[in-house]
Amino acid sequence: MTRAAGVVFSLPPTIPPIAASTLSYPNNTTTEYGCDLLSRLSLIRLEKRPAVLSEISYESNDLDNRTARTEDGTRLSTATTTSPA
Repeated sequence: MTRAAGVVFSLPPTIPPIAASTLSYPNNTTTEYGCDLLSRLSLIRLEKRPAVLSEISYESNDLDNRTARTEDGTRLSTATTTSPA
């Protein structure tokens, strides 16, 4: 992956993540990606230690639909999904 001004980032071989992966950037921030037991994205956390700048978590149902999103501790959305007929 290449960004402006020729800054190059190398992605770990586990992207998309299996359990958790972390990307580190030149400005000393890190982005952590976490997955649930079925390898569905469940967490994105942006940090510039010691502070957490942003955190988003997802919940999924048995049909692999995202049913809730929480951003920085505030639950923003929920959805109800029924199984197909």
